[in-house]
Amino acid sequence: LTPGPKYGRVVGFFAGWISFFGWIFAFSSITQITANVAVALYSVYHPDLVIQPWHVYVAYLLILWVCVSVVIFANWIVPYLQNLGLFFVLVGGLITVVVVAAMPQQHATNSFVWTDWVNTTGWSDGVAFLAGVLNGAFAIGTPDAITHMAEELPDPKRDLPRAVAAQIILGTISKYKFASLILNRSYI
Repeated sequence: LTPGPKYGRVVGFFAGWISFFGWIFAFSSITQITANVAVALYSVYHPDLVIQPWHVYVAYLLILWVCVSVVIFANWIVPYLQNLGLFFVLVGGLITVVVVAAMPQQHATNSFVWTDWVNTTGWSDGVAFLAGVLNGAFAIGTPDAITHMAEELPDPKRDLPRAVAAQIILGTISKYKFASLILNRSYI
């Protein structure tokens, strides 16, 4: 997969910078989403509040500095926060699937979901679709998570492709299993 000794350093340099900016933009977008949600939740309990853009900016800065403070001053708590986050992702995902599958009296048809819908976003169909699946990409992860463990593996040349394949295969199987459960209303 690497370009070899001739171009390896140049490609590695640019890949590193692209990865750096990817992490910066990912952190910024997640913090922005959290700030928007926090301000919106605050407005639910304070209906007289007229949300201004600076409210979201202040919430963004507060969340940013809380994250920075935890990393600098309470780094020992990060593994516990990761375990708590994993718990909420798994339990929240399961609850969401059960509620979405069990609550409606009538489910949409397969053709309505995949072919009959009308895109009213103003974006092209492709961009609207990709924006719709972006949140799932944040939650599920990519082979990127596995590749970060490459230096920890005893035999990365053999183990890394197996780990990436296992992640993709298991994700695909679980995706189709959950989709078939919801479409067929045959629940666990």
